[in-house]
Amino acid sequence: MRAFQDGIPAEFLTLAYVGAFESWHGLPVFIRAAARAIQRGLPIRLVIIGSGRKQRNIVDLINALEVGPSMTLTGYLPPSELVHRLAQSDIGMSPYHGRVECSGLKLLDYKAAGLPVIGSGDGGQPA
Repeated sequence: MRAFQDGIPAEFLTLAYVGAFESWHGLPVFIRAAARAIQRGLPIRLVIIGSGRKQRNIVDLINALEVGPSMTLTGYLPPSELVHRLAQSDIGMSPYHGRVECSGLKLLDYKAAGLPVIGSGDGGQPA
């Protein structure tokens, strides 16, 4: 985890999202919450890895909230590059919204990278 290296706080806390840009993944909720934190002066950065049908909406939201410099959209990354991006992150985000996720594969990716996870969901998911 990068947040503290050698006992010294990192300049920014990096939050990573990996997944599709679909409504039920909750990415707009996550981006709005992160934008509020950034606007309040919290030193966070988002790395958003993936793509999908709602990508234009996500880009428009980031632009409307004027937080583009704090957010990186990588698009799809092959596993060899995904591993490196997650290694440069501090927390894995799983902002499910509006649908129960059955597998939660992104949670396993985050845990395999040694990241703590912040997750949400409906019906007790993720457990």
